[in-house]
Amino acid sequence: MAAISQRSNRVLNSDDALDDYVAVLTFHDTKITINVDHKIIAKLSSPVLCRFYPFTSTESRTGSMKNKQIRGFSNAWNVNTDLAIECIPPITALFLSMSMYLNTIFNAKKIKDILLSIKENHNYYMNRPENVILQYYDMQGSKITFYYASYVYVTVVAYITIPAVSLTFDLIRPSNYSQEKSFPIELDYGVDTQQYFYYLFVHSYVTIAIIANLIASCDTTYMLYAQHAYALFAIVSYELRTVHILDTNILMKFKDRYLLEKHKNIELLPKEQKQMHSKLFLCIKEHQNAIEYSKLVESLFTKSIFAQLFFNVVCLTIAGVETVMKLGNVADMIRFGSFTFAQAIHIFVLCLPGQRLLNHNEEVHAAACEAMWYIFPKNCHNLYKFLLARTFAFSKITALKMATMSMETFLAVMIFYRDSFHIIVKLYKILLLLVIIFRLFKAQ
Repeated sequence: MAAISQRSNRVLNSDDALDDYVAVLTFHDTKITINVDHKIIAKLSSPVLCRFYPFTSTESRTGSMKNKQIRGFSNAWNVNTDLAIECIPPITALFLSMSMYLNTIFNAKKIKDILLSIKENHNYYMNRPENVILQYYDMQGSKITFYYASYVYVTVVAYITIPAVSLTFDLIRPSNYSQEKSFPIELDYGVDTQQYFYYLFVHSYVTIAIIANLIASCDTTYMLYAQHAYALFAIVSYELRTVHILDTNILMKFKDRYLLEKHKNIELLPKEQKQMHSKLFLCIKEHQNAIEYSKLVESLFTKSIFAQLFFNVVCLTIAGVETVMKLGNVADMIRFGSFTFAQAIHIFVLCLPGQRLLNHNEEVHAAACEAMWYIFPKNCHNLYKFLLARTFAFSKITALKMATMSMETFLAVMIFYRDSFHIIVKLYKILLLLVIIFRLFKAQ
């Protein structure tokens, strides 16, 4: 194998002058040192080979989109403050996707336990009337995740379309003057981006698509796992409302009060009393199973949700400021406006499953209170008291045990965003003034 070494550790662009580069060829323990012309090295730096060797550092050759975005932000800050601020939302979105991905890696065992629990529940209810409820929530979850994933992809397309459209127009109807091509986000690959623009352009778009797909996949997984928890609590609610009905061949609707009233005043035989005791005991076991599953889901996502809320609020604030700043530019206003709206929707998506879980817990408590407890045999009274007391403690999805995911939390975040938005706008004006003053003094 041939190993090319660089006498200097400097990182050079393709336009820089190249001095003493040497190639050390190792063949059967014999080293041959030869001079390498800078034109040959320039060919080795072609992005077609998926490397920029030796003009870039090791970090650039093996680094991720995160490194390129951070370098782009650093370079933009020294040249254009507005451009640097535009870099913050994409960088924050990248960190958000990384937090979601790392959460799935470090909690692989919990994910396995959740999937096994879902499989066991489906097998358990397969030949029972409650399977109708389980299938209903499964179908509902499939529709919700499909609509949400479609929304994510449409939003990403809206954000990255503007640069692609302008580039397409330039290719179809080229102008007499040369215009610098731009990426959908500010990036620094460590090479002449205009020379290798189309290669890097495709790479940046593919990377953005991967990040969007990662966010959509993690969010839909969160929704589906929570959806199964709703189904388990809905089954418990149904069984509590029909605990006094021993013939369960026909699944009764939750809100069909007429069917429930038909069995309101019934007298149970001793054999039927034993069946009711067994059925009530089974309700307690299934309720406990739903609680344990909810705790497992909460433990899986609690840290990730906290990180996502933090990054979402940062993205929401900065993107909102950028939208206001770009009011005179329709294209940029659409880009940043769609990005701002997407962050608000993402916070809503994080809070909605928690709110629905609380609602289903409330339904279980209401079903326990509405149960025909006065016709229970005496040996069921203690079981019923235990069940009723347990329904007062609701299962929750929290953000690191600091905030409960609900519509109340969503409203609080939106209020915080409204207040911080005005503060950020004022700070931005002050920052621009300070930058202008600093550059004036520096010019003198």
